[in-house]
Amino acid sequence: MPILTDIIQDEKVQMNYFDTGYFRENDLLSETELQTIFTDYQITSVPMIIVLRKGQLYDSFRPNFNEERDNTIEIRENIKLFIEQYN
Repeated sequence: MPILTDIIQDEKVQMNYFDTGYFRENDLLSETELQTIFTDYQITSVPMIIVLRKGQLYDSFRPNFNEERDNTIEIRENIKLFIEQYN
């Protein structure tokens, strides 16, 4: 997700990126293992930003991409507002 990568660099925040496609394509996790992760962290769509505290889901943010119009600037601002809470 290029927008998120740019924001991480701009804001100098510590985040980890979990690429579900990469893990599937390279057979690093089984579908059952991925489904367990999705359930544990309440991942219902991607991309999604999650905040963990002591390994537990604390907060989350799902960027709202609009296919009918380019809302990149709006998404960028919403992500920044979300991560500023924890930076």
